[in-house]
Amino acid sequence: MAKKNIVQSPTLSITPSDNSPEFFDERFNQLIREKGQEVLFEKALVCPCKSPSINQLTTCRNCGGTGWLLIQPTKTRMIIQQINFSEEQKEHNIDLRGTVSITSTPMDEMSYGDRITVVNGQSTFSEVLNLTLDTDENEYWAYTTYNIRRVEYCGLFITGNVKFRNLEFNKDFTFDGTLFIVKEETLRDLGSGPFSITVRYKHPPQYHVVDLRRETMQSYNSKEDGSEELINLPISASGKRSHYVLDSSVLNGNKVLEQDLTVFPGTGCIQDNRLELNFPAKLS
Repeated sequence: MAKKNIVQSPTLSITPSDNSPEFFDERFNQLIREKGQEVLFEKALVCPCKSPSINQLTTCRNCGGTGWLLIQPTKTRMIIQQINFSEEQKEHNIDLRGTVSITSTPMDEMSYGDRITVVNGQSTFSEVLNLTLDTDENEYWAYTTYNIRRVEYCGLFITGNVKFRNLEFNKDFTFDGTLFIVKEETLRDLGSGPFSITVRYKHPPQYHVVDLRRETMQSYNSKEDGSEELINLPISASGKRSHYVLDSSVLNGNKVLEQDLTVFPGTGCIQDNRLELNFPAKLS
């Protein structure tokens, strides 16, 4: 293919003016560092188990059937605000639920699918877990949507005509991040299952980037010698609570492999390096 020539526009003569607005990128970044919340920022990768004929493999142990992997967990600060919608907007658009506005410094380089966890925040979530038997470990397990801090209630479903069996922490179940484990002896008297439980727990709020409202924004500032300096301004994105974006139920079937991927800053190369994902080290 023939190389196309790029036409250069005429050089404009710009005279600095005392009345022209100036943006100071360091002041914006300092505001985010001072007023932002401490977050764990993870970059998203699309799993190559996807193909032209299918979406993603439900049995893939790299992504757990979700189609996504998360790498490079980094602690930083971002401003996260609830978006206020009118009642008319809420009534006609159910997809507005769990949506927040996220502002970061340009150095964080947010992109679609990236995950942001508010380290010091706290939310409550309730979900049903379908348990899978691990014959090697002699235990039942499932993945939760969020990293558990504290379980408020856990009940085992037996039949529609029998009340829940209350399960106790350490005696009947334990958890490690998103991995929920029920001891085999707790369910032994009920046969081979299948078993499901309802669990309500505390967790740090977590969001995925679903839209980049301002992916990149630059401005020129005038320097004392009359030249111009190009600066990058903060990134603005829309985030959505994780349980509206990814279905954790697809993870219950095959334990997910722990990855060894770290991206070199500024390059496209991959370096082997052990790093902690949201899946516990037990799965390696």
